[in-house]
Amino acid sequence: MDAQGTMRLMFDTMDAYDRGDFDRLAEIYAEDAQWINADPTGPHCRNRDDIFTMFRQRRDAGIRLAFDEMRSTPTRVALTARFDGRDPVVTVFSFQGRRIVTVRDYPSIKAAEAALGRRRWWRRWRPGSPG
Repeated sequence: MDAQGTMRLMFDTMDAYDRGDFDRLAEIYAEDAQWINADPTGPHCRNRDDIFTMFRQRRDAGIRLAFDEMRSTPTRVALTARFDGRDPVVTVFSFQGRRIVTVRDYPSIKAAEAALGRRRWWRRWRPGSPG
């Protein structure tokens, strides 16, 4: 898959999350997918069930996400988002084919780029820009 295809799949993932479509999310997230929090003490999700529990807790608590920016490569998407208007967090989704296998939060895009050893993203999107 190319960077644009990875970005399209991320849009599909975001849409499924907004709809609460866990059947579609189960098609996208690998069963052994992990979500690593930016805070080393956690909480961390060790598998898809843990991730979906986190999603349901956020929805039940009324936590809203606003997406600020997305950057992609053929195998990764960096998504900058705000939870309930707080400071932004950068989440990097790693893909194997059409499945999300690892998700890791970072406090900034610079921290994500430093950890990934990557200085250039291939495709970039912001709200209001063409998809």
